[in-house]
Amino acid sequence: MSVYVVDTLTNPRLTVELNTNKSCKLSVRDVQKAEKVTWTIDQAVATINDYGKVTAVGQGLTIATAIDDNGSVIGQIYIRVI
Repeated sequence: MSVYVVDTLTNPRLTVELNTNKSCKLSVRDVQKAEKVTWTIDQAVATINDYGKVTAVGQGLTIATAIDDNGSVIGQIYIRVI
């Protein structure tokens, strides 16, 4: 697993790079103290469970998004599967 920054000039974002079938754990330090965090991701590239465990499925690039119990985005990170 590698972690690096993708700089699109207007929106630099951290990226996690995983090999297919490998996993990592994401967590969000939520300053609003949400009771529940929901994750969204393109499941053709990777899956993510309720606890933030990401598993690489197929090659590609997607964004993992953390959403609080009010529906607000509280974090995002690129996931690149190689």
